[in-house]
Formats: sequence, structure tokens, C-alpha cells
Amino acid sequence: MAASAYLADLAFPWSRPCLSFRTIGFTLCQNIPGWRGLGALGGLLTILLIALSALAFSPRALRGLRLDVTRLAQRLLALTIVGLTIAEMVMDRSVLAFGAWIGLGLAVLLSALAFGLYGGAADSP
Repeated sequence: MAASAYLADLAFPWSRPCLSFRTIGFTLCQNIPGWRGLGALGGLLTILLIALSALAFSPRALRGLRLDVTRLAQRLLALTIVGLTIAEMVMDRSVLAFGAWIGLGLAVLLSALAFGLYGGAADSP
């Protein structure tokens, strides 16, 4: 659920650079969604995390895919998503919009769920 919310949050503005024309009193701003730069890589890894979770817990799971390997991969992907989110925020630190802060919270929640720190739900990030 947190991974799906993170994907949806990537559509919101993550940065808002503005160009100001002081002589004529006009400001032009642009909302840039999270689906660019490192945010796009984080989104692709989130899709991979959702697919891995769905595959691991489906009735037709691969016989060779062990549960401990799946959990390790989920944790690694979740930590990578947190790192990419923080890196994207650091690169756009002067023009951050609300979507970046929501994305950071969701990425941390996703990582906490992957490690089983919140609600004991380590099996469902």
C-alpha cells in the first residue's frame, strides 16, 4: 500500500522553480513532478518492489524464490528508494514542493514496513 502511494505521489509537484521579472512585476513558476531524474529511478524500483512482493506471495510463487531472499531484496529496494528520494531532495533543495516531503515520508514508511518496524508487517510493503 505504501509503495502504491509513493508511486501516486511521484505525479505531484516535487520542485517548483520560479523566474521573476521584477521590472514588470511578473513571476513565472513551473511545477515539476517527481517522475524526473532520480525520482524516476525510484519509481521504477518501486514498481519492481511491488512486482517482487506480488510474485513472492502469490499462490504460484517460484519454487526457487526463498522467503528470506525475497525479504532481503525488499529491504534493499526500500533502502535504495529512501536514498534516491533523499538525493532528489538534496539536488532540488532550494525549490522543493509539497510532493517531495510527502514522498520522503512515504519512502521512510516503505522502508519501515520492509524491515517490519511498523505494525510487524514485514511481509507486505
